[in-house]
Amino acid sequence: MLLMGNEAITRGIIEAGASIAAAYPGNPSSDIVDTLSKAAKDLDMHMEWSVNEKVALEVAAAAMTGLRGVSAMKQNGLNVACDFLLNLNLSGIRGALVLVICDDPSGISSTNEQDSRLYARMGELPLLEPSSFQEAKDMTREAFELSEELSLPVLLHSVTRLSHARGMGHAGDGNLHPSFTFDRSDADESHRVEAAAAGLFKTTIQLEGTITGEHGIGLSKAPYLAWEHDETALRMMKALKKTFDPRGILNPGKMALND
Repeated sequence: MLLMGNEAITRGIIEAGASIAAAYPGNPSSDIVDTLSKAAKDLDMHMEWSVNEKVALEVAAAAMTGLRGVSAMKQNGLNVACDFLLNLNLSGIRGALVLVICDDPSGISSTNEQDSRLYARMGELPLLEPSSFQEAKDMTREAFELSEELSLPVLLHSVTRLSHARGMGHAGDGNLHPSFTFDRSDADESHRVEAAAAGLFKTTIQLEGTITGEHGIGLSKAPYLAWEHDETALRMMKALKKTFDPRGILNPGKMALND
């Protein structure tokens, strides 16, 4: 299943059987409760956008009655909710309470940066930090179980690059081999995969990596060739192509190197 990171977290919340979800909007966390809202009625779940993050955490803390609650917010919002959070660590809870915090390194959709994990250390609270889409789903579900076991709130920490990324990948010796599994007959899903691939290639180049390796550029990456190489490099490639393939019989028209 192709899921955005926040959608994977949402799936984990649903699988955990949460009864209450509350949040205050703010990227990169907004998609979590927004996605939940589309299924809340069918799941008999109370879902709300609260007036601020402190109120959202207070609503989710109905977990004190033995239910499972979740609240989601970005790093700035945790500063608003921290007063209540740093009382919950003392009082404890009956049930399960998971607080999803989405930090925004580089301030992509924020005016500041913050490492919210320090709140977990300050309050001596458990914190889980997924590094993949599968972990995002699994750790969310496990966070509820851990919260019930310890009778404490559990923090789930995400960042923009996980929350807003999509797809699956295999990491080996520094090379990534992304594989997007999707239904090509579904136009919307195909569009999402194209956007995910473009985002992956863009990030790779920004990190001074390369979008291709020992196998050459490949047809799927051909449209992005100019993202990595400037006009001088492209002219050199075209000249080499013409030298070794003067008649244009090798992969004609596929790599835009024949003109």
